[in-house]
Amino acid sequence: MLYLAYRELLRQGGRGLLSLLAIASAIAIVLLFEGFHAGILDRLHRFPASLPAQLVVVQQGVENFTMARSALRQMTRDDVEAIDGVKIAHPLLVLPVIFDHGGRSIPIQLLVHDEVGGTRSVVVGRNVNGKHQMVLDRRIARHSGIDVGTQVDLFGYKLEVVGLSGDSESPFAPYGFISFETLIDLYFNADLPMSPDSVSLLGALLVQLEDGESPHVVRAAIERTVLDVDVFTPDELGRSDAAMGDLLLGPALGLLIGIAWVIALLAIAVGNYGSVQARLQQYAVLKALGASPAALAIAVLATALTMTLVAIPLGLVLSRSVGEFVVAFSATWRPLPWQPEVVVRATIAALAATVLGVLPALRRLTRVEADAVLRGGVS
Repeated sequence: MLYLAYRELLRQGGRGLLSLLAIASAIAIVLLFEGFHAGILDRLHRFPASLPAQLVVVQQGVENFTMARSALRQMTRDDVEAIDGVKIAHPLLVLPVIFDHGGRSIPIQLLVHDEVGGTRSVVVGRNVNGKHQMVLDRRIARHSGIDVGTQVDLFGYKLEVVGLSGDSESPFAPYGFISFETLIDLYFNADLPMSPDSVSLLGALLVQLEDGESPHVVRAAIERTVLDVDVFTPDELGRSDAAMGDLLLGPALGLLIGIAWVIALLAIAVGNYGSVQARLQQYAVLKALGASPAALAIAVLATALTMTLVAIPLGLVLSRSVGEFVVAFSATWRPLPWQPEVVVRATIAALAATVLGVLPALRRLTRVEADAVLRGGVS
């Protein structure tokens, strides 16, 4: 049956090719929007989940890493390090800032760290090792005309970009990295829009445990002893950021995905209806020769499913090509239409849409009268 369906696609020629391209294009749009959704959640989860710590201490009531602001007391580090099982607690601070370069204002999330907590992937240049130095996400650097050695301006304070990082993408604002030494010097020498006293210098603690200590036991001890903090694993913070991003952007993307599926359904329906309409005379002959309506319906459905199965990989290629174009010209977005869960979900939905889309064609097919052949026409 599939072979006959394949032969039918070849027989349709140009009309079949146009139908195939229409269905593939509709599926590509769906995959692209699904890929945007998957890419946003992946990037929001990826960086917090990769933090080099078994536990992360944040302000009480804050459940996110970058999607919500955390501010800790300066003595919190001493309180946490005094707990049995804690080897060291590294300070960390995330500040949303806008720096200037070449007449452009560039928003980033500035991650302030000590010897731990900075980027783990410097793809060009080196990591920071002193004041007035910064590592910047490579994509935002490329789109802003910034390279290693470039100086940027942050509140009138000059920072030299000494490295470009490859693990610092974010769908809202990518990361930049400086040391606490640089931050303190910036606070005293920059033209800040706020008083340094109004800004906490401690946003989170990256907790490393003594060998053999249980993260669950130490976590409970920290939350029991230090009452104004909450403790999470890096993966929990990543999943929480992804959930927040899904809450903010999920409904809009879901609407776009739904519209794309309606377009795909219409493309499948129109293509199959046109195919049946063009072959009504042949179907009437088959009916006159004794072919059952069920057999004709199976043939039409097999042709439609074969068309969709051919269109899915073509749509994936189209969506991935557009995705690479987006990555090349965008500093923040990275659609992932080729993720396995996206492809599987789209394949199942496309096949279901094919079954629905072929119903109008089947209804037209059932109205074909076999004796119309004998009268020289088709009703």
